[in-house]
Amino acid sequence: MQRQKFTIGIDIGGTNTVLGIVAGGGECVGKIKFPTQGCQSIEDFRTKLVDGITELSQKRGAGKAIGGIGIA
Repeated sequence: MQRQKFTIGIDIGGTNTVLGIVAGGGECVGKIKFPTQGCQSIEDFRTKLVDGITELSQKRGAGKAIGGIGIA
């Protein structure tokens, strides 16, 4: 049995950064949002991105089934 693949989408906006996880069929199955300007440094922003990706993939059981990440 082939494991379902997921994709992470990241929209970095001037106000908010939104992360979403999309199942292979195109259904958005989870989303996280945080204020972009609320980060004190680029390291803080990177940590929030990594934490968000980790949370989304673990929450949905995607784990190693993340097939890609797109950033806009």
